[in-house]
Amino acid sequence: MSMCSMPASNALAFLCAGLSKRDRGAKMLDFNHDAFLERGTGYTAKTHLLLGVDAPLTTATLQALRTVGELFAAYSENVHILLLSVIPIPYVSGRYTPPSILPPTLEQRKQARVALQVASTILRQCGMARSRIETMVKAGAPGDELLRVARQQHIDCIVLGCQGYSLGQRLRRIFMGSMSHYVLRFASCPVLIVTQSQAHTSLVAWYERAIQQALHEHPGTLVNFTAREVASGFVPSQVQAAGRKECEAATRALERLASSGILSRRKISGETHYLND
Repeated sequence: MSMCSMPASNALAFLCAGLSKRDRGAKMLDFNHDAFLERGTGYTAKTHLLLGVDAPLTTATLQALRTVGELFAAYSENVHILLLSVIPIPYVSGRYTPPSILPPTLEQRKQARVALQVASTILRQCGMARSRIETMVKAGAPGDELLRVARQQHIDCIVLGCQGYSLGQRLRRIFMGSMSHYVLRFASCPVLIVTQSQAHTSLVAWYERAIQQALHEHPGTLVNFTAREVASGFVPSQVQAAGRKECEAATRALERLASSGILSRRKISGETHYLND
């Protein structure tokens, strides 16, 4: 289900006052708003959320972070958020050797740390208190690690971003499975899936993903973007030439990444530049 359609006051009651599953498969939650209000100001119980963070950050995770930040920033004293990034570990085997696990590389660990730093920054920019945010890196199968950490940390609710419902994404889930569906099926606590709105599947999202991919392909390199360069350099294949609409979309994508702390703004000769410094 999407958290985007739920008012913040109801969302906190949703988690703090009535965590109960109707159905193990659907993980639907009930909440009692009146019961939450009747607890009064002396109520000090904490709600523990586990939010999965991929590295590098995808638009789905960015949407989940912004949604959680917007909903719970005003109630951060009663909410503790654990940001978990899981490094996928492949198995290798030879003809005469048993399967073994490859340890994560230094680059993978660096990517995970950077993703968690950016994720934490986004939540703080939304108003979440720094003391209410914790980060953790694990290595293994993402779905299994999320479930294991949720049990060990006594998590009240797992929050995941949804990659979307385009034809390619639906086919990928059919043949490769979905981590979010796996967590929904086997989690012992409620699970909230934050779906992407139409705005996040639009031209703006296209440019945002393209910029992030360019940053991912040039780690450690100072990259300087302008809206015009992004609009023409990453123009979608179905667009013949970048026009006003593409420039506006590129500007919005760059502003999103700047607001998330991934890029920083600089004024150079009257034009706004975006750098990854």
